[in-house]
Amino acid sequence: MKRAMNTKQLLLLFYFVLSNSCNENQSTNSQVSPFDEKTVIAKVIEVYDGDTFLASYKSAKEKIRVLNIDCYETSYGTRLEEQAKKNGISVDSAYQLGIQAKRLADSLLKGFYVSLIRDYNLPNRDVYNRLLRLVLIQGMKYDSIIISKNLNAN
Repeated sequence: MKRAMNTKQLLLLFYFVLSNSCNENQSTNSQVSPFDEKTVIAKVIEVYDGDTFLASYKSAKEKIRVLNIDCYETSYGTRLEEQAKKNGISVDSAYQLGIQAKRLADSLLKGFYVSLIRDYNLPNRDVYNRLLRLVLIQGMKYDSIIISKNLNAN
């Protein structure tokens, strides 16, 4: 003898099917990066220049652009010329400051763990798809170190 389900049983079955399908979609379609947390302790694995580096966290890797600074470029081109002109220095001087900033970043960041702090008042990423983060080294603001060494092009 077949027994029909009552309304309560049908609702429970519907809820069970719906909740399981939502969970499956979240786990397979989710694009959330572990770097999207408010604060992340990540390892710097490569330095590109004074204000940009590659970091690793929970087996994910992301390019990080340090907030509050703009270091001189480390290659000759239009951007370096603009930075030099803006600051009233020669292109060669600007280039040397860019190299100094990269060397400092290498010595302070590469191979070390840093705190990456997301500022929710600013965009999460820049136009080059790099994450924008405040960077702390043992509690010290990295941008403040760059500024104190006069390596900031801003």
